[in-house]
Amino acid sequence: MLGGVDTLEVALREADLASAQQSLETASRRLEGSTLLAPMAGTISWVEMEAGKEVAAGAQVLEIVDPTVVEVDGIVDEIDVLLIYEGARAAVTMDALAGRVMEGIVSDISAEATNQQGVVSYPVRIRLEAPKGVTLYEGLSATASIMVREERNVLLVPSQAVFGTFQKPFVRVMTGGNIEERGVVLGNSDGLWTAVREGLTEGDRVVMESIGATPLQSGLATLKTIIPAGGVKSSSSSKGQSTGK
Repeated sequence: MLGGVDTLEVALREADLASAQQSLETASRRLEGSTLLAPMAGTISWVEMEAGKEVAAGAQVLEIVDPTVVEVDGIVDEIDVLLIYEGARAAVTMDALAGRVMEGIVSDISAEATNQQGVVSYPVRIRLEAPKGVTLYEGLSATASIMVREERNVLLVPSQAVFGTFQKPFVRVMTGGNIEERGVVLGNSDGLWTAVREGLTEGDRVVMESIGATPLQSGLATLKTIIPAGGVKSSSSSKGQSTGK
């Protein structure tokens, strides 16, 4: 005849089972913690640690790079930094890829300036669209032109041809052998050329002042006509230089 169930023995075995399950969960968590999971697909560029070496919490053990993402690190002087913005388009050239222009966008503008011998500049970063089939190595030198202003479907005139005040600008136009002053609406300017949004039509002969070259004309303003290029329809200015990464 079989005796009754020993409830104490059952309780002990259940406690052993719970302890074993807890140990299994702890070991599983430790195993997961000992496995490094990359946040992205890429290539390991360097490894800092060696097998058997103790690793402190937060230590950097390796670096992974995404070869499909290429970034250019450079600087912009303090005069131009307020003109650029994240997302601005850029054109990048490299000595290693002569004659090829790569498109990019400004991905980061540092809020902290650098000062070298009194020259203040700001680090910027440009993300590139690398050409297919071309590997760009770290350290390549590059020059970037960042689009800071753009005018479309407007005419350009030399900045010297603009007269009047900021509120009421005008240009001098040659019509039928006579010079007339014509009010205009101006757009952006890069210092050499100024966009005219209203007041001129393509082909107008714009007059600007130039300083005479002969002794009799020295210090006197003479007039010279300039015919704008017929195909000029847009104005843009850009500036920037950077080093490839």
